[in-house]
Amino acid sequence: MPISLLWSHQFNELTPLTLKISDKSVQTLGAHFATMLVASNQTFELLLKNTPFKEAFLRLWGENFENKQHSIRAQKAILKYLAQAPHVAESTLSYLYKLNESKMIKDGLIAHVQNLTSQHSFEPKESLHVKIPQDFDFHGIKDILLSTKIDNDLIEQSHWMQQWNEISQSLSQAKFSVGITGVMNAGKSTMLNALLGGEILGTSTVPETANLTIITHAKKPHAKVHFWSKDEWNRIEKSALTSPPMAKFVEQTKDLIGSDWDRFITKNGLIQSIEPTELAYFTSATLSKGRCNIVKSVELALDISFCAEGVSIVDTPGLDDPIIQREEITKSYLANCDAMVHLMNASQSATKKDVDFIIDALTYQRVAHLILVITRIDGVDEASLKEVIEYTKNSIEARLKALDKPHLIDPILAKITIFPVAGLYALMHKTGKEEQAIANGWSLEKTGIEALEKHLKEVLFGGERAHIMLRGASKSMLQILQNQAKAYENERELLNQSCDELEKRRQSLRLRQEALQNSAQKANLDADELILTCKDYLSTMEQTAKGRLSRLQTQIYERLSDDVRYSIKKTKRLPKGSRLETIVTTAIGDGLVDSVREYRFELFQYVQSQLLPFVRKHEEILGEIEFQFDPKAYQEEAAKSGILSTNYTLLAQNIKEFILSQKPKNVNITIENVRQIIAQGFEPIQSRVLPLLHESGEKLIKGAKEKIDQPILQAIQKMEQESTSLERVLLHVSQDASKSEKRDRLLKGRLEELKTIQSKVLSIMEVL
Repeated sequence: MPISLLWSHQFNELTPLTLKISDKSVQTLGAHFATMLVASNQTFELLLKNTPFKEAFLRLWGENFENKQHSIRAQKAILKYLAQAPHVAESTLSYLYKLNESKMIKDGLIAHVQNLTSQHSFEPKESLHVKIPQDFDFHGIKDILLSTKIDNDLIEQSHWMQQWNEISQSLSQAKFSVGITGVMNAGKSTMLNALLGGEILGTSTVPETANLTIITHAKKPHAKVHFWSKDEWNRIEKSALTSPPMAKFVEQTKDLIGSDWDRFITKNGLIQSIEPTELAYFTSATLSKGRCNIVKSVELALDISFCAEGVSIVDTPGLDDPIIQREEITKSYLANCDAMVHLMNASQSATKKDVDFIIDALTYQRVAHLILVITRIDGVDEASLKEVIEYTKNSIEARLKALDKPHLIDPILAKITIFPVAGLYALMHKTGKEEQAIANGWSLEKTGIEALEKHLKEVLFGGERAHIMLRGASKSMLQILQNQAKAYENERELLNQSCDELEKRRQSLRLRQEALQNSAQKANLDADELILTCKDYLSTMEQTAKGRLSRLQTQIYERLSDDVRYSIKKTKRLPKGSRLETIVTTAIGDGLVDSVREYRFELFQYVQSQLLPFVRKHEEILGEIEFQFDPKAYQEEAAKSGILSTNYTLLAQNIKEFILSQKPKNVNITIENVRQIIAQGFEPIQSRVLPLLHESGEKLIKGAKEKIDQPILQAIQKMEQESTSLERVLLHVSQDASKSEKRDRLLKGRLEELKTIQSKVLSIMEVL
């Protein structure tokens, strides 16, 4: 949308006003910004008399609203701000949608702000903007790269050879993972058995209960059982204080385990290796004597062809598992999966739990691709199946609108692919019962399992991550080849110099080495001090994070208070339970995202403030260091670390149940008690989030240290390589001219060999 549509041609000519923001909460800014953006030639006179508009202007710019130019300059500043703050843009959009009902908004404004939002929240990073050709073959290209053999004779520098071996090893061990989710009775076991090609799940070797199971490939089958640690179990017990089902679960578990408790529940979390045939004694509700309740997850390695190419299957507990810690683990794993397969029974599809989980996975958990499998399609006709698919899409749209996030509808639906599958008949085809399946009218193609398998492989081995993995390996390999070629070229140049010239170079090099050693020592000492200072600052950051979480509690309380009072005033009734749950879950979800972003940005600014003078002081050895804040990556990192997997559904349920149990006439007492419930419910949230934020902060500081170490190490390695070449040349030149010529011919041959390998890698990069 041309910016001039907001006002007139004056828009592009005027200088933006300087924002003077005191309250930086996303919701407050969104409301104020939306109010400001409504202004136009047609609405100016009306807004000039509007008190909320004038108050918003005063809060944002610290001066009174006086004329049209003021409004134009304000809008220009807002749009500039939103371009760098996608979550504020999202909040602004939600308010603009509400204001749009008044017919006051200029055409194109919503589309423009939505574009600002989507280009930050959903557009891939620049490095992902690549065109993958149709003939892209992950395994073929990987094999070509791994078959590119080099040895110590060709790559003489040991650190380059080590890097090459590390790249090759990482590429050869490339792993991909698929997360499987769904509510109980979604048909997970049958569909997974069909996908894996045999009666694997549901047998004595696989968990019968709600344990997270990671299935990998191994020629020799084996298994590991992971038990809860003491800290993890303590969190379960704290959750049980406000949840009767969990309280019963805890009591029964302790009675069943009895005197063996300390043997299984340990400080660091017991990991026990067992034979797959023994697994049922740890995971079966009937055979484990309660041990299944204290099992956190299971690793199961089997000789399965589907997993032979480095693919792992993460089979998650049902979404309706009452143990919220299992859901947290599930979400943490899913955030690190390359694809998520969510199963829904055709006769019970798109429940509220399904839809909320899908939206959460694609927004907060940053799942890249979701494959929605409609199971048990053999129980419905074709017309009903189409209705199920349409109903599912409509349910997702409706839920997003209820969450005031209609702008996310298209981006979320674009990440979903739907596959109908008749799991039972697909399994028959995989287990030698194809005649029975065909007799019932179900060919292998009709079951949908082949289409699902093909799509899964395309997502895993033809997707963005596979492409980036190969491109990164190719680029690193090419850099090593170029570095070694440059070293050989420099050595050949030295071979043409006299002994006197080479001796002068040696003296000069020794002086430079001594200077470099001194510079590196001083830089390392200062770097250690810098990192300690930054780590000390993490305690300050923890207090800041606590303050943000405290303000989030206040925001939730105020929203609930306003909503309850408004509902009683208008309808004489309390709000619906679903409405109350939505207020809490949406506020906490968005609040955690904001807290993570603000934490990361504030810490980044502090580290950068320490880093800049350090770099200036040691510029000679460090050169230029790029240490930039990536506004797109923080949420993905937060999801992968588990910060956004924190479960707060129990708090939402407790608040809902308490409010609905009260009488409207006791609204003041009700609201005041809600404040206490929020405070209690935030204790487990805070105890989980703060350590994860601290880890995130340590990771950022570690990244800064690596930025410092890398140029120092490279400078030392470069000088060591130069010294090695010079000493070798001096030896040849001083002994015999024929040896110099022989060395020169050898280097020339190696350069030709390097050139051939470089051409090979470059040709691969062209495909990528």
